[in-house]
Order: sequence, then structure tokens, then C-alpha cells
Amino acid sequence: MNAIQPMNIIRILCILIVTFLTGGCTHYNYVPNMHNVPLFQQKEEFHLDLSGSMGNEFSAFEVQTGFSLGNNFAVIANGFFHDADREMFNDEYCRGHLIEGGAGAFVPMQNNMVFESYFGVGFGKIENGFDNDATSKLDFNRYFLQPSLGYTSDFLDFAISLRLSGLRYNDIHFSGSLNQDDQDQIQYINRNPFSLLIEPAFTLRGGWEHIKFQLQIGYSQNLSNPDLLQENLNVSLGMYFTISDKYKNKKSPSSDSE
Repeated sequence: MNAIQPMNIIRILCILIVTFLTGGCTHYNYVPNMHNVPLFQQKEEFHLDLSGSMGNEFSAFEVQTGFSLGNNFAVIANGFFHDADREMFNDEYCRGHLIEGGAGAFVPMQNNMVFESYFGVGFGKIENGFDNDATSKLDFNRYFLQPSLGYTSDFLDFAISLRLSGLRYNDIHFSGSLNQDDQDQIQYINRNPFSLLIEPAFTLRGGWEHIKFQLQIGYSQNLSNPDLLQENLNVSLGMYFTISDKYKNKKSPSSDSE
């Protein structure tokens, strides 16, 4: 019998967490992405995250980057590409994407603590397919403000972040014959095209100076339109890469003494 691989164990645990915390079978009209929490400490740091994420009824690939242009100023960019688990839905699906960019400030503090805050904007699309060949397609913009507080070191990072998002649907199309519940949801979005969301998250990273494993658990709650059908949970696992002169600087005293 083959031994169970560690990554398979982690994936099974994540699936169990999602299964117990959520349930049901729903066509979502919004799915939250990960928080980009780079925890910069100085200028000219580059961070790259490649992760897989999942929720109640979706799986996604995410890529996030960040670069600190100055001692306290940085830019970030995120890509989120999700798809429903077709084994659950059979011929039905829910898929979409979100691309966004932002800028903000970071403040290194004592004891390796970092406070940072980013604001930005993105655009996305979400498409639902139903068992009677009907479809719905929604284009949207999302605006966000995301402060965070965290600890960072060579081998361990952790942070809490709170993203406040404004979600606006710009274009809504549907084809075929939707059932009454799905028609009601489309009409609800037409009447309430803008939503205010509160989205907290916890991030944990561990590994080495340049490469760490990352786990993030995020939650999304609609404050203004609670009847919007959306995914609430995002659990992600991935690899986090850092390129920074701060590691070279640590080795400079020994090299200078030669």
C-alpha cells in the first residue's frame, strides 16, 4: 500500500474543514479571493504567491505579487481564477475570474511587527450554468481597502487582515429559462447592484528566507445585501517566494571582515 503523501493529508483536512463549516448546492454570484499580505520591511522587496484555494463549492488558482517601491510605499497585483467542482454539479457550473491592482503604505515596527494598508480596484466576471442549459453572466468591479497587522521573520510570518470591499455589478446577461429562485436572484442584483462587504482573514507562513509555505483562511460577509448568493469561505494553500536585499545585508559583515 502506498504511503499517504503529506500534501494529500493537508488537502483532505482542508476539504473536511470546508465540508463541516459549509454545505448545500448553490450557484454563487460572488466568490472572494485571498488577501495579499506581503508584510514588507524595506524598499525593493519582491513577493510572489502561487496558491490553490477552495470554498464550499469552488476551487481556484491564485497568483499574487507585490513590490515595495520605497521605504514605506508598495504596489500589489492579484489574479483569481475559479471553477466549481463539476463532480458536485454534474452538468452545472460556476466559474469566473478577478484581476485587480492596488497601492499602499507599510510601516515596519519593533519586534518584527509590520502594519500595512492597501487600496485598489479590480474587474471580474462570474458565470453560472444550469441543468436546463440556461446561463447567467455578470460583470463587476470591486474596490477594496485592506489594513493588516503582522509579524515577519526569516522562518515564520503570521498576520490578521480586514478587507472592506465595494462590489458593483455593471452588466448582467442571462439566457434560457431560469427557475424562479434564480430569476429572483437576478432581479435582486438589478435592484441592488452595489454591495458593501467585510472580509477578515488570517495568514500563516513558515519555511525559509526565500520560500515559505502559506496557509490562509478568509471569510466574507455582505453587510448591505445579505440575500446575495455568495461564497463566504476561502481556504488557500500555496508557496510564497521573497526576493530581498535584506538577506544579503545579513551576510555582509562577515564578508567585509575577510
